[in-house]
Amino acid sequence: MKPYIFDIRTRPHTFSSVSGTKDLQMVNLTLQVLSRPEVNRLLDIFKTLGLEYDENVLPSIGNELLTERSHVSALVRESLIRRAKDFNIFLDDVAITHLSYGAEFSRAVEQKQVAQQEVEMSKFVVAKAEQERRAAIIRAEGESVCQADF
Repeated sequence: MKPYIFDIRTRPHTFSSVSGTKDLQMVNLTLQVLSRPEVNRLLDIFKTLGLEYDENVLPSIGNELLTERSHVSALVRESLIRRAKDFNIFLDDVAITHLSYGAEFSRAVEQKQVAQQEVEMSKFVVAKAEQERRAAIIRAEGESVCQADF
């Protein structure tokens, strides 16, 4: 029998992906998973997955998140923890470390923000014109009353 040494400490694993959303926008996503093997199941891990268990299993588990981003929150964390447990691996933490959209999406968001600011500016200009109109009416009425008194 030959002894095999397993590192049972928590270790980080990072996965990156570029994929499209359902509205055809490109998203760059990086996921970091902190994992460790389930110590009392090391024999099962070795028999089924080998010494490189984490390199064989974690990328596919991570890709499940990268392609299924609709529930990026506690649901993702719980799902990945359950999935890793199937392979006798504990996930101590799951974090999306980078998320960015493609240039087209960023431009569209910027254009929308500019349009919203222009709408707000137009509302302000209209409100200002209305106030100036009211002020002119009040001023004219005041002058009229003042001239009538003299």
